[in-house]
Amino acid sequence: MRINVIVIAGILGILAVVFLFLSESRSPEAAAQEFMEALALKDVDRLVELSYLEAAEPPLRDQWEFCVNKGARNFVFMWQFLGSESVSEDTQVLKVVVMEFRGPQGQEGDVVNLPLRKIGGVWKVELAGLDRNFFPYLPT
Repeated sequence: MRINVIVIAGILGILAVVFLFLSESRSPEAAAQEFMEALALKDVDRLVELSYLEAAEPPLRDQWEFCVNKGARNFVFMWQFLGSESVSEDTQVLKVVVMEFRGPQGQEGDVVNLPLRKIGGVWKVELAGLDRNFFPYLPT
């Protein structure tokens, strides 16, 4: 039986890529960036996926729906990450400057701590530790 080296190398390459995708977990910084983008785009599905609030009542989806589509529907902002601090193996805090736009120019930016927690191997923004002034009508 004749074995083609190129076919074997191709199969091994595909397996390596699949393994990397399955084993690679998103960094806290990447999770925070995705959360901020979802918040700016008012993407409720993504916000529910990227945030954590223990025993949310009403459900987290309903709270995010109200927040981005009613309460803060006209809230426009920019953000910039300043750095991060590791609190523990599964807790990270990112410092972010949030600049709100209320007219042609943005307001002075406020520095906010964005707490992230690793839950089930996935980094999520911990809403209970987030400053309520960060964004109008945040889920509570």
